[in-house]
Amino acid sequence: MQLPWRQKKKINQRNASQPELRKWKSFLPRINFHLIGLSMLTLAVVAGVVAGWLKLMDPQTLPVRQVQLEAPFLHVSRDELYQAVKLVAKGGFFNVDVNEVTVAVETLPWVSSVSVQRVWPDTLRITVQEQKALARWRKVALVNEEGEIFSPSAESFPDGLVELQGPDSTVAQMAAGFQIFKVTLQQTPLQMTRVVLSPRRAWQLELSGGETVLLGRKEMESRLQRFVGFYPQMMSEQASVRQVDMRYPNGFAVKWQKPLV
Repeated sequence: MQLPWRQKKKINQRNASQPELRKWKSFLPRINFHLIGLSMLTLAVVAGVVAGWLKLMDPQTLPVRQVQLEAPFLHVSRDELYQAVKLVAKGGFFNVDVNEVTVAVETLPWVSSVSVQRVWPDTLRITVQEQKALARWRKVALVNEEGEIFSPSAESFPDGLVELQGPDSTVAQMAAGFQIFKVTLQQTPLQMTRVVLSPRRAWQLELSGGETVLLGRKEMESRLQRFVGFYPQMMSEQASVRQVDMRYPNGFAVKWQKPLV
């Protein structure tokens, strides 16, 4: 008679433990097979992209075979440009360092600016602008139209350039002043051979006829224009002009090569 009681008791214990089992199962992580599949697909795509990129980065895949040069070739030769590019244009089409090529070409003294472009599938196009020499800086360098000094070899200096001589900090100022003076003197047969700016910022012009014109520190343009107006009268005298001092407010002073007859 005791057996049924025990069996019933066991059944009740089993039923009583089911809520606890459900409670513990709720703590177990739920496996999302869809998310796992999506993650694996993403990893496979990324791995494929990386492998493809590494293949493209291999210099042997798409090597640079041609270099197109566009330049005036007045002072810079093709050989100079090719040699500068050859030293740094290493790698394939996609991983050649364009900035490094640009810097290498810009180091050539007659180069003003450089543009480097990739042209599919195997070409570098390099466009070069050359420096335009405005004048000589003392006897050791040149000045461009922007008032910047550049230093090519002395053998490459163009003939007939006017010399600028002044403090190092006045290069741009002298280049601007020189261009103004040049326009003013176009009204005469005279040409400048040297422009001097003293440490006190006083201007002096040396002309092709041997004359020296003192313009001082202010009103230089109007003083030079006044000199141009009186120049024909001075040249009519029976003596050569050595120096003209235009710093006087209402006139000028002239020194002659020899006394007037």
